[in-house]
Amino acid sequence: MENIERITSNLVQKYNTNSPFELCDYLGVNVIYQELPDCVRGFFIKILKSFVVVINNTVDEDEAKVVCAHELGHIILHSETNSISLNSRTYLCTSKYEREADLFAVNLLLQGEIFPTDDNLSAEEISRITHIPLKLIMLKYFPE
Repeated sequence: MENIERITSNLVQKYNTNSPFELCDYLGVNVIYQELPDCVRGFFIKILKSFVVVINNTVDEDEAKVVCAHELGHIILHSETNSISLNSRTYLCTSKYEREADLFAVNLLLQGEIFPTDDNLSAEEISRITHIPLKLIMLKYFPE
């Protein structure tokens, strides 16, 4: 996790933003919205040497930001990994990659945010304040 925290911190310092959309722009990653099945919030593809993040056009602005950050995490951490191939052709567990992309997303989106421990904020309260899904808040602040 420290490595992911360092990577997100370095990105934010270098580009002076924690917006996944702005970071995609700086990094030459195209972001498009597309009609997708309800069960698919987004994914990334590599076309030749370029990356594209595809986001379901039915998600709201807050969810789109999380999806973009998650997919950017895959691009930065796992750009050479094809999870569809891993799932269908190997016995490797892709949940590790999903967890890492989630950690990347929450660390990126909360870069610079400080929640004092003496405030005794619950995970639900942090999620409500930040508009970041509870699952990601739990991953960062209350890991198992």
